[in-house]
Amino acid sequence: MLKQSLIAAVVAATALSPATAEEATDKKGKWCTSSHLKKVGKQIEEVNSISKRTRADMYLSMSKVAKENDDTRGCILHMETVREVLGD
Repeated sequence: MLKQSLIAAVVAATALSPATAEEATDKKGKWCTSSHLKKVGKQIEEVNSISKRTRADMYLSMSKVAKENDDTRGCILHMETVREVLGD
């Protein structure tokens, strides 16, 4: 029974991988560009809550560092967190 469950989990993960890769590529094209990072920086400046602004700015900085290091996954991950903090 355990063996069947493991096989099912592997098959399910494999089936989802192409969609995840496409989604990551799409987000990279939109989110991990210099112009988008500047745009998000301006959005952060307009936030009234100091704690939200500080937190979003921290994750934006982490996203920029990841982009500079060609870490697409890290860039996207931090941008997702920025969007969560801003409530997008």
